[in-house]
Amino acid sequence: MSAAVGAETDPDYGSRWRVQINEAGIDKQRIADYSLDVLKAAAPLYEGSRVFALSQAQHDNPANPYGKSVRDLVGWMSDVAVNATGLEGTLNILKSANWLKDMISDAWAHGKQDIVGLSHDVLASTKPGTNPKRVEKIVKVDSVDVVYDPIAGGKILRMAAAYEAGRKEEDGMLQKLLAALKAKSASAYAAIEAKIIDKTITEDEVITLLAAGAEDPKDLDTRIQAVVRAAVAGAGDAAGTEMRALLEQSRITACGLTLKDELRESGLPELSQARIRKHFDGKVFEITALQAAVKDEKEYLDKLTGSGIVTGAGSVRIGAEEPEKLQAAFDKLMGVEVDAKFKDVPALTSLRSAYVRLTGDTDVRGIPSENGIKMGEAMMQMLRMPAAYSSVSFSYVLGNSMYRRLIQDYRAVDYGEQSLISYKRNAKDFKTMESINVGYFGDLPDVDPESGDYAEVTMATDEEITYALNQKGIILTVNRKVIVNDDLKTVQVLVSRLGRAAKRTFARRGWAKIISNATYKGDSTALFDNTHGNLGTVALTADATGVTTLTNRLVAMFNQTEKDSAEKLCLEPAKIWVPRALLETAKLLNSTWPGAAAPNPHAGRFGQNHENIIVSKLATDTTDWGLICSPAEVELLEVAFLNGQEVPELFVADNPLVGQMFVADKIQYKQRHEYEWEIADYRGFDKSVVAG
Repeated sequence: MSAAVGAETDPDYGSRWRVQINEAGIDKQRIADYSLDVLKAAAPLYEGSRVFALSQAQHDNPANPYGKSVRDLVGWMSDVAVNATGLEGTLNILKSANWLKDMISDAWAHGKQDIVGLSHDVLASTKPGTNPKRVEKIVKVDSVDVVYDPIAGGKILRMAAAYEAGRKEEDGMLQKLLAALKAKSASAYAAIEAKIIDKTITEDEVITLLAAGAEDPKDLDTRIQAVVRAAVAGAGDAAGTEMRALLEQSRITACGLTLKDELRESGLPELSQARIRKHFDGKVFEITALQAAVKDEKEYLDKLTGSGIVTGAGSVRIGAEEPEKLQAAFDKLMGVEVDAKFKDVPALTSLRSAYVRLTGDTDVRGIPSENGIKMGEAMMQMLRMPAAYSSVSFSYVLGNSMYRRLIQDYRAVDYGEQSLISYKRNAKDFKTMESINVGYFGDLPDVDPESGDYAEVTMATDEEITYALNQKGIILTVNRKVIVNDDLKTVQVLVSRLGRAAKRTFARRGWAKIISNATYKGDSTALFDNTHGNLGTVALTADATGVTTLTNRLVAMFNQTEKDSAEKLCLEPAKIWVPRALLETAKLLNSTWPGAAAPNPHAGRFGQNHENIIVSKLATDTTDWGLICSPAEVELLEVAFLNGQEVPELFVADNPLVGQMFVADKIQYKQRHEYEWEIADYRGFDKSVVAG
């Protein structure tokens, strides 16, 4: 993909975007009405304004009680200018906010151009008695914020590189025109010198003076259009002819940049882009005509892929080659459960046939081509594949199916680790995070306002827990030999086991806090310790002794006290965990005992069908067991994921036509999972460590 190549060759790729800051008119919420003149007057206030990515709470509360932190700062605005609908500018993304750059670049490459928008935060004076409020003047620009639902037309327009290239081209042409004007009429040049210094002069104004031979220009802004049409068109001297040629070339150049920009952002396959390029290249055109042509091409492709693909000799394959169905066929090949709407799509029959189907490379050479056009690329273009399906279609489609199989098997395995979690955090980076365990207040004192004031409460203390994210990952390689030998089972088994391994690794890191008795950082003491009142030593048995043993641990959990106040928390366990060797014992202890001398008081405590008995598959001791409270009652473990990504990710590590595929016949996939577990409080856990 072009986006990927750009990202690899240019470290600043995607860090600067031309954006629509706002649009004139009434906003979506009908709160304010901005005229174009008001926005134009305020343009200098937006120059250099900070750009924030705020939390949902900050967006929802217009008073912004949380303020704006430098941690939320993602960039700044520059090159702010007025366009036909409002204000546009360049969004410069800071390196510390690479996540935003990657998000926009990735969405843009996949044709999703509205993934984020922009909203301005301004102080303005409005006309009294108007509804919506008619803005008369923008007094101050506090910031421009990145949002998911802009209310005033703020959006991403294009990558800034094309805009800057156009500006350079325009600036160069303008300097040539100004030099010609100065040589022809010193007085005319002097009359507009102030506008030249302020950089507010336009090409058309200079051409007007050259063509009309004006010596004392006045009211250029109001005369410009009429004079250009009349004077430039009628100029017969050499200067007029030269200026018309320069203007024409300038417009052709500008249109060429627009054509390149619009086609890159269209999401159309290369063959369709070539059809449009042939019609518009080297010509002056209105952008609306180009946009209409792009729309027509997309509608044509939609109809083509929706009704069938002409494959030669008049034959038609109905619908089965649509990208979603082709992906579903590949998913079925990999053993992935697909959506019900794809139940009638036949699965591809083998790994090699799938490769040939997507690439046209019947000999599995890794370099499919015919007459200089990659066959796989040509096929994908005809199928209107999105940006992810291009000349490297096989690696991406295979990667999609591998990822879905990986996640399917990741979720299929249950280690009971979710029962350990009371809070999931969204980490923005790998920096150290803090978790605070706040203490409790004691009983409220009596008060008599007539004889004395209310007493100031003694503030509860807190315990600070710090930790940082951990990274897990591996490279999975599918080599050419596997494809040639049609070794589908190898790929299926590897991906399935990779999903299971990722889930086990994640669960083990959480259970390790329990099994290995990790240190609770709040007081630098082991999680299970006599000072914490949550450590037992008696084995679990399914008899009267076992009833007493469980009762003692229940009482111990009930007697856990609030931090600082020493009042009982009165906790009841939600679940019991045991190693596999004690599963039947736990079930018996959770059952009624017909005919027993005394009824079992714990019957059904952990579910009528034993659903709250957890077998800890990762337990290393066959006699240890423990209790877990409900996360609604007390903090347990918290787990943080980078950018909220809870499941593993899978990336194509190599373009099939370069890199490892080129030098070693390998397609590589990188699996990555970034998270960390930490103990938030010890009070919700109880464990019995039984001597062997």
